[in-house]
Amino acid sequence: VKARKDDLDRDHPVVVDVRPYGGEDDEYTQVQVEDSVYVEIDGKPMRLVYNIKYLHCEFRARNSSMNEVSAASVPAFTVPPKLHQAASGPV
Repeated sequence: VKARKDDLDRDHPVVVDVRPYGGEDDEYTQVQVEDSVYVEIDGKPMRLVYNIKYLHCEFRARNSSMNEVSAASVPAFTVPPKLHQAASGPV
């Protein structure tokens, strides 16, 4: 039985990296699979990512062995995460 219905239990051959806008290649960090959701838009599979630590960033996709890397995406703006308070929930 899968822990997640969208099959996030298996290893993915493609991962997504993020860096601050205008950053260097060594500033990329991997977006954890737990910080994404699988969706299909117009019949095409996509991953929506969240909990990104940069408000202005660039993404790239690569295979997990790092021998095929895509170019950086166009710069994107993100929405800051909601702050949570233990007693009252999201602010």
